[in-house]
Amino acid sequence: MSFYVTRMTDVIGDRWTVEYEGRGPDGFLIWVSRGFDAPAGRLEVGSSRELAPELRAAVIADAREWLADFVSEDEERLLAERERIAGRPDEEDWAPPGLSRFELRVDGPAEEYAARLRTVLAAAVDRAVAGAGIDPAVVPGPLPAWFAAACANDGSGVPGFARRGAERFRAAGHGVGWSAEGWLERFEIDCPFRTWSWWDLTGGDDRTTLSLWVDAAGEDFFACDELRWAAYTAGAQAVTGPALDRLDGWRGEPSV
Repeated sequence: MSFYVTRMTDVIGDRWTVEYEGRGPDGFLIWVSRGFDAPAGRLEVGSSRELAPELRAAVIADAREWLADFVSEDEERLLAERERIAGRPDEEDWAPPGLSRFELRVDGPAEEYAARLRTVLAAAVDRAVAGAGIDPAVVPGPLPAWFAAACANDGSGVPGFARRGAERFRAAGHGVGWSAEGWLERFEIDCPFRTWSWWDLTGGDDRTTLSLWVDAAGEDFFACDELRWAAYTAGAQAVTGPALDRLDGWRGEPSV
């Protein structure tokens, strides 16, 4: 008896496909996958001896209902990061055993610096959430004007703190800077280069030195120039690190 494979595909929106894999007399296996880059994330949802049009319609209806509430691990991480940028993390939900810590020497009041840094990172993550279609309630706003001007690097409309920060970034040997488009791409959910996620920004009694904490899966060496660019252009005089630290180090400092 001959063996053969035939496939048919139905598209659900711009994120998912239903794939019908026919294997000769054994009928069809029915899979749901994310986009067209299966088999990553491909789930078997059923089988059928025949693939009548009414069955395909029923499968699509069921898949739409199921996928409406589906959140992948990457999506969960991005949503959790969004919440941490907005305020101090809740350890009751989850906390890593250790974090990667940067020390920042800041230009001006710590609260103003923190507001700038959190705002620009929130804008990037909001765009990533909206771009991936994770939460339709998230409507991303524009990048802060000071950051967009620093990225444009055309000398116009750049506040002093952002201009000085960009100069310090370059002087520290981290490159010529980032375009807004290239910087935002690092935050997209499928970008393989960003292996860190925001944890918190804290400060002790010395409000000119802050600690920026990220979760980098226990690593102290990872690509993070997009984070340094944001930290410098928000007004940092110096950015050192990262270095590994225990969670107790973060617990001992109030968030800014």
